[in-house]
Amino acid sequence: MSVRNMDLIEKMQSEDRDFRFMAVNDLIEALNAKTITLDDNSENQIIVNLMKLLNDSNAEVQNLVVRCIAVFSSHLGPVRAFALLEQLCGKLSDGDAKTRDAAAIAMRSAVGDFNSAKGVSFFDVVDRVGPNLIKILETGSDIAVNEQVLDIFVQIFRKAGNKYNYPFERLSDVFFKYTQSDRNAVRKRAQTALAQYAQVLDNTQFATLIERVYKNCVDNEGKPTFFKTYVLVATYICYHEGQRFATYIPRFAEFFLGIVEKNDDDDLRETLITAFETFIQRCPEAVAPFIERITTLVVELLKYDPNYSYEEEEDESMETDDAYVSGDMDEDSDYSDDDDVSWKVRRASAKCIEALITHAPAKKLAQYVSSFGNLLISRFKEREDNVKVDILNAYIALLKQVRMLIPENVVPLSVRNDSIDDTAGFKRDAFEAFLKESDRQRSAVFAEVKTQLPTLIHRLAVVQKGKNSRALERSFTLLSTLLSCYPGSIGTDIALLKRGFTQAFADRDANLKLDALRFLGAYFGTHDYESYDACLDDILKELATLVNATFSKIASEAVEVINSLIRSLGRSGAPSDARIEVIYDLLLAKLQIADLDQEVKEKAIYGIGLFVAAFGDRIPPAQVDSILKLLADRLGNEITRIASLKALLVVTRSKKAFNMHEAAKTIVPYLGDFLRKVSRTLRIHTLNLAVDLAARSPDTLANIDLSSIVGEIPLLLAELDLQVANLTLRLLTLFVSQHPNALGKTNVVVNCVIGLAQSSLIQGTTQRALLDFFTALQRSSVPDKPNYEALVTELIGVVPKKLSLHRNAYSTLAKSIAAIAKATDNIAVVKRITSELEQYASKGTTDAIKLLGILTIGEIGRIYPAAYEGAGSIDPAVSAVNCFTSSVEELKTGASEALGALAVGNIQRYLPFILEQIKQYPARQYLLLFALRELVTSNAADATFEAHIDTIWSGVISQATSPEISTRLIVAECLGKLALAHPEKFVPILLTTFRDVNPVLRATVLVAVRYMILERPVPADAVLATYLDDFLDGVGDPDLLGARRQGIVLATAVAHFKPALIRKSLNSVTYGVYFETNPRKELQHEVEMGPFKHLVDDGLELRKSAFECLYTLVEHCLGSLNVHEFVTHVAKGIVDSHDIALLAYLTLIRLTRACPLQLAPHIDNMTEAMKETLNKKPKQNSVKLENDKCEELKRCVIRTMLAFQAMPTHDKIKRLEELFEFVSQTFPTLLAEVKHEVEFTFGSKTNV
Repeated sequence: MSVRNMDLIEKMQSEDRDFRFMAVNDLIEALNAKTITLDDNSENQIIVNLMKLLNDSNAEVQNLVVRCIAVFSSHLGPVRAFALLEQLCGKLSDGDAKTRDAAAIAMRSAVGDFNSAKGVSFFDVVDRVGPNLIKILETGSDIAVNEQVLDIFVQIFRKAGNKYNYPFERLSDVFFKYTQSDRNAVRKRAQTALAQYAQVLDNTQFATLIERVYKNCVDNEGKPTFFKTYVLVATYICYHEGQRFATYIPRFAEFFLGIVEKNDDDDLRETLITAFETFIQRCPEAVAPFIERITTLVVELLKYDPNYSYEEEEDESMETDDAYVSGDMDEDSDYSDDDDVSWKVRRASAKCIEALITHAPAKKLAQYVSSFGNLLISRFKEREDNVKVDILNAYIALLKQVRMLIPENVVPLSVRNDSIDDTAGFKRDAFEAFLKESDRQRSAVFAEVKTQLPTLIHRLAVVQKGKNSRALERSFTLLSTLLSCYPGSIGTDIALLKRGFTQAFADRDANLKLDALRFLGAYFGTHDYESYDACLDDILKELATLVNATFSKIASEAVEVINSLIRSLGRSGAPSDARIEVIYDLLLAKLQIADLDQEVKEKAIYGIGLFVAAFGDRIPPAQVDSILKLLADRLGNEITRIASLKALLVVTRSKKAFNMHEAAKTIVPYLGDFLRKVSRTLRIHTLNLAVDLAARSPDTLANIDLSSIVGEIPLLLAELDLQVANLTLRLLTLFVSQHPNALGKTNVVVNCVIGLAQSSLIQGTTQRALLDFFTALQRSSVPDKPNYEALVTELIGVVPKKLSLHRNAYSTLAKSIAAIAKATDNIAVVKRITSELEQYASKGTTDAIKLLGILTIGEIGRIYPAAYEGAGSIDPAVSAVNCFTSSVEELKTGASEALGALAVGNIQRYLPFILEQIKQYPARQYLLLFALRELVTSNAADATFEAHIDTIWSGVISQATSPEISTRLIVAECLGKLALAHPEKFVPILLTTFRDVNPVLRATVLVAVRYMILERPVPADAVLATYLDDFLDGVGDPDLLGARRQGIVLATAVAHFKPALIRKSLNSVTYGVYFETNPRKELQHEVEMGPFKHLVDDGLELRKSAFECLYTLVEHCLGSLNVHEFVTHVAKGIVDSHDIALLAYLTLIRLTRACPLQLAPHIDNMTEAMKETLNKKPKQNSVKLENDKCEELKRCVIRTMLAFQAMPTHDKIKRLEELFEFVSQTFPTLLAEVKHEVEFTFGSKTNV
């Protein structure tokens, strides 16, 4: 035994209580820090001393020993750990009451915190102590010890779970024994133990337990105390095991309804209504047959207040003057009779109504908005504040259900616009268009909300004049929710809420102030100046106080409200100069404070930028220059740099007329320095600002040295970051056009752009920016720029130098040469170049040269057809057709694309040529169809095109059953675009074709219809709406891998771009999609690969399409879905293959924001699968890709878990807490990384 151990043991035996205390404390610290080594003798002596000290006369020593035993037991081997725990069990039944209590607490801590450092199994611990604990419950008479033992069993069930074989009969008997205890505390612990026990039982034992609970409910019907106990047991079990309890809901619900309908015991009615609330929350489908009866019951009981009369208030309820509120009403609102518990019934009814609303099917929403909405508004007069808060919560839940009807792209989840882009955020026009396009059911919902608005606002004004701060806080939350589901609905009634603001801002509760400020921010974000003109001065006075609050969150939110106000005022252009000056003074005062909180500082900087953007044309130019100089100076501070760039971006994008030339002199030197920084965010903001400054007007950057920016441009023109490259090309184009002398060494920049053109990634907006640069360069007066022929030679010369170029690079090079040709506008030079290109295409030394030649011929014909007209011009169509005889497939495809491009530029000349070629050369139909696609998809139709449209249609549709999938895709695109141009003519033909027996033809038609679905409104939408239901039948097509999959993909496209068209067909569509979330055995087969067998799932793509559809439906059609059924099918995906699991988790994350309360009941069923995914390890011989996939999936699981945690649910989800604890202990580094990613990406944990 070491000297240190001997010293500890001696001190534990000391007569001095301080020595004993310090010895035990030192032992705890040493064990936790793992700085002590104990031999067998030391462990035995410590156990003996701890048992003695458990009876210590000093309470502090005794409490510390209890803690020490919990820690020490986890550091013992099996023999001594069992001995220690068995001694504790002995003390539970022997000794004085004080010792028994201490031993019980020690045992509870030891079991609950057990985490053996020496490999002792927790199941072995349960084997040793379980029988002793059961015996204590069977024979013990000490109430305090029994309570602790019941808690110990709860800990055992949570830690051991369902992997241990419990003595079912004995445990059930003792738990039910204590549900009959006279002590309320004991009954509550027995209820908790039974509920936890139910979670670890198999299905047979679970059924037996539930039957016993039901029998006890029936047997104790005449004994209210015990009857309530068993009702609560059933409620707890339902809450924790809703999926298994659902089978028994009909029996319990029928029985409970019979009791509550004939019983007038308020306590009992509260308990039963609470049970109904839990049934609805956890088993909404099982309880559905009883919803009408429950609804009738709670509606009646919400108005149940036998000891108070509201009749005198009915006529006055709409009054909102101060005399009314400060008089008798306030006195009556404090009325409370100690013997009156009817308020519990009303509160339970309000919560049950909230559950009914939250978990209602979509088809009942209109009915609930009408019935529950008016009922809840009328009950805002409730005298008990706790009940009133729950009534407000129920109405908030109703508004949240209405909010689910609105897609996020119509009204963002946050109606406050924090974006630097004026096109982001809430747009009234989009919301009004949505209301007009809504179907009858949705229109009825919004019409009813609109009808209730006047009464709602007036009733809330009365609520806000009460004394209860919690009710006031919820009223502001209700108003904010109202604005998110019906923007602009409050209007001039904001004046009625003035007293509520005054009271909230004067209150000491910071949360109340924050809720009031958030509502104001949302209000200004959705209303015009005319709505709040009358009370703006009073609001500004309050804001002037709040922006200087000592609590930074309040100050930050107040500045955010001012920013929202500035945007609103800027849209109207009507505020007085005095009000503008007040806002300016508020923001300027904040910016002049040196030690300002970072968040407040950033928002104030952004706000001053908004101020200039909104009022730059109304304030003196000197004041504009002064503000811009202030922002420019902030660029020099690393902390405020990003915020200042954002503010300046808002200023430069303003359409107001004010001069920024003086400010640009100060800003530009910083920009070159920022472009050298590593931070990508800083680079992007800097480039955006430079582009916007140059685009604002040519004079903005006139006579300013731009060399610091130009010098960094070559390094930014890289394919590693296409967003940066795109912005750099846009900036270059502006510099070339407006400031040609600033470019410096032109050849360096041009070579970098040509190098970028060789990238396989250049397409879309980046390619467009690159072509714009070449066009601007050719037309500009940049010194020492290469002439047209030199530039073309340089671009063509890339091909011999580069051994292998991607197909996209040839296209970019060809388009670049064509853009330069058009910009040159010298027909003679261009014809000479086309002649050389013809030689390249026909006699090039390599296939690569030929490909570039023919593609360039086509691109020149697309945008500059005059190059092939008149004397001295080549015949490009012949050159293209000649390439069809090549044995190189890529060259033939390039020639086909070139022929299509020629037709786009000159339809009259080349469309008849293509059609004639189709007739003469059937073997070339694929290539000629490819050419036709270029024309059909280009929107370049003219009279010639229209004259041949039937011929084009016939030629295209004849290839719809081609065995080549690439051909069928081209055909589908052509058919879709043709039908889009002539919907009345071709959509019925498509429908007839869709009914063909050939599954390949049906699949091609569905792809064609998908090409008709565009984001913008088009005339074809009206025709398509008539036939779309028939096409959506493809979701149930018998051809699983072809037409059915394309039907689901079509449904996804419609739901994303045209959700209004699919809502009436949603039931049939979702039925088919849900069916495909299950793996199909008939599509799975094993393939032998040497000694190994590999499972091939041909249905994987079909299931993936189904989950993609579910993901899309959340954003655009959630309000029309049965959320509980929807979540059940989404949850299947988390145990599927990697790609599907990712889609399922992303869908769940989206649901946490859209409908958290409906999602919450399902989380318990997902946590085990999430834990298994986290524990899954890749095979030892797996490649890096598999390892990366496994890591990616784990990150997605943790991200989903964090999103679950951030949901605003009513109660904590225990299994989710257990999962978080597991992740915290097992994957602490990964958890920290994902948390950082979430906070960096979204700015807050609540927006995962």
